[in-house]
Amino acid sequence: MTGILGHLFAVLLLVGIIAHFIWWIIGLAAIVLMAWTLKRAYRDMCAARDARRRQLAELAARADRQHAWVMAGDDRGIYGDYPPACLNREPTTWRYVVP
Repeated sequence: MTGILGHLFAVLLLVGIIAHFIWWIIGLAAIVLMAWTLKRAYRDMCAARDARRRQLAELAARADRQHAWVMAGDDRGIYGDYPPACLNREPTTWRYVVP
């Protein structure tokens, strides 16, 4: 019986402390949530920045490679990964452009 009363007193004491400091608890939870959100946003922003830097580095490397091809006289430097189509005959739409 004494153990049950002790547990009941402890629970009531805990409820009273929580009720008394509820606004402090809510404020602390809000600060922790805001800090966690800012940390996650910063991490995502850094990841996006690094991805953009990688993309620009790949673009610069591709441009340098194509420039070297142009300087060597290779057609791949002009057309890149998409060479022009080989036309064995004039397209039918040319009849509207050339008389």
